[in-house]
Amino acid sequence: MFNLKYIYDEMYKTKPRRVAEVGVNEPDKCSLLPFIHEGIPTLLVEPLPWCANNLRNAFERKPVEIIEGVVGDKEGTVALYDRGEGSWIEDVPRGAAPDEHQAHSGLKREEVNHNYIRTVQSYKWSMLDSGDIDVLCVDTEGAEWFVIREMVSRPALVRCEMHFTHSGWKNPYSVQIRQKMVDMGYVIIGEDVSDVLWARDKNTSL
Repeated sequence: MFNLKYIYDEMYKTKPRRVAEVGVNEPDKCSLLPFIHEGIPTLLVEPLPWCANNLRNAFERKPVEIIEGVVGDKEGTVALYDRGEGSWIEDVPRGAAPDEHQAHSGLKREEVNHNYIRTVQSYKWSMLDSGDIDVLCVDTEGAEWFVIREMVSRPALVRCEMHFTHSGWKNPYSVQIRQKMVDMGYVIIGEDVSDVLWARDKNTSL
């Protein structure tokens, strides 16, 4: 896992204006904890009600905004296949969520118990992105494109789940994401077992 605060501090020598994470889960899984502890304004998006509530309780004294919902292809409501940390939304192409991959659970959507299919609020990222986000993390089990596609800000760092090296799963929108990031003037500065980390090219006018 990338130490985003260390990387940001080393590269930019300044505090970010705002940071954001889409797909957080529990407070101890939040990638932006060091920024939050430093008092940096933070936006967190999380669909599972108990996780969102735990985030509120954990960060109630910090400048943290918590949106209970998902970022999807459209505004309104969508079906969320509740698999805990591996939950995905119906907007992800059929068979393309990590949990549907044969090397993971190989789960078929029609086999998911109806008690684990939740109706959740869906937002377009352009409605949530206020234009001042300097660090962005996206981990939404195959729906990452719906964030990248709608970015208003041009964050200095963008971390996005793109693959799992141990299983061979690849993000269904990998080609679109990579092309969009290049078009916006980003370069890859790191890859790990699941994520790609982009930095804004300082020589590119955005």
